[in-house]
Amino acid sequence: MPRLVVTWLLAAALFAALAAAVLMSPAVSRVEQAATGQLAPGFALAPLDGVEPLSLEALRGRVVLLNFWATWCASCEAEMPAMERLARKLAADPFTLVAISVDEKASDVRAFRDRLAVGFPILHGDGGREAKRVATRYGTFRYPETFLIDAAGKLVARFVGPRDWDDDAY
Repeated sequence: MPRLVVTWLLAAALFAALAAAVLMSPAVSRVEQAATGQLAPGFALAPLDGVEPLSLEALRGRVVLLNFWATWCASCEAEMPAMERLARKLAADPFTLVAISVDEKASDVRAFRDRLAVGFPILHGDGGREAKRVATRYGTFRYPETFLIDAAGKLVARFVGPRDWDDDAY
């Protein structure tokens, strides 16, 4: 066989093996746990300016709007003021809006929060690494992405991309 054909065959076999490994990895099976109607994957992450982690379990009995975002995401920035208004509007209800930043630098997240006057909890964790693990468990890789979790901890809806959270539909 010509050398070039052998090289291409080896490359194709390596690609197929790599694809199979990714599809069978635990990370992919965890994504399935984030399906609508099932219990939302648990997490416990430190707030941006806190030491004590906030867990999804601690929010049981409350409706949770869980938003994954990043400071470099223009769509995330665009929807954040409406999310703040929604959090304030529903403050008296058993509702909590929680944002998880996947950024590496907490200083970037603090500057973003302060500039936009965000008052709801922003979780960040260990340099964004833990936040990225939680995002993976939810199958999130596009930002912003938001999940509505009912008071029993089940996923009700998944919103990919920005939303107008001022709309009466929400």
